[in-house]
Amino acid sequence: MPAMVIKNVRPMDGGPVDVHVLDGTIAAIGAALPPPPDATVIDGEGRLMFPGFVDAHTHMDKTLLGMGWYRNDVGPALIDKIENERKIRRERGIDSSRQSTRQARLAIAAGTTHIRTFVDVDTEVGLAGL
Repeated sequence: MPAMVIKNVRPMDGGPVDVHVLDGTIAAIGAALPPPPDATVIDGEGRLMFPGFVDAHTHMDKTLLGMGWYRNDVGPALIDKIENERKIRRERGIDSSRQSTRQARLAIAAGTTHIRTFVDVDTEVGLAGL
């Protein structure tokens, strides 16, 4: 993996600094560091620099992201919710793989680097609809 330098960014506790990344790991942080030879240089334009975000609990196989508003107004029992999800999947022809990919791409674009997902095993749909 080639070296990368992100210049002129502000970490949460100060800035501006340059960040040197070697082999996918931060190797140095400091003001006006000279870039290594052949490094890819990115100008951070004074923006904030955060660690990657973590989505610690999601159900990517159930997402309706990008499909328009849906009011999930069902009974209080767990079986009411399960039957409603099955009905919506059938009616809308929800493709779990397409929806999961959509959610992952949007999360990555927003700075998420780790996603912990819980997959639904359903007697009607199967394992995540696959």
